[in-house]
Amino acid sequence: MIQRTLDEIKATPPNVDWDKLRATTEEEIARQAADDGEPPGGYEPQPFADLKVLRARLGMSQDSFAAAIGVPAGTIRNWEQGRTYPDPAAITLLRIIEGAPEVAFGVLGVKLGAARRRPGRPRKAA
Repeated sequence: MIQRTLDEIKATPPNVDWDKLRATTEEEIARQAADDGEPPGGYEPQPFADLKVLRARLGMSQDSFAAAIGVPAGTIRNWEQGRTYPDPAAITLLRIIEGAPEVAFGVLGVKLGAARRRPGRPRKAA
């Protein structure tokens, strides 16, 4: 394995054949994508549950849901507000959580009842 410092990487000019890149046709790009296993026309965003509704059904805050699935809370906010879209793997996880939350959180090693409580908030006495 070759290891280089960040300064070495920055000092190395990129090796891009801009003429070849500009001459590449859409048909060639589509053929190369097909050779790489991409579906014709690219990937379409897959629909998934309304995350805010799913969290509410589970009684989870953005912070607790994010911690449970191992992503930053900002990611959950961005997904809910439509600023970014989950990748296919995240969509699959969200679908599994929607369909079988106990199983999904069990596999993730998260107790669903514990995950529902907001961090830092004491439980109310009965």
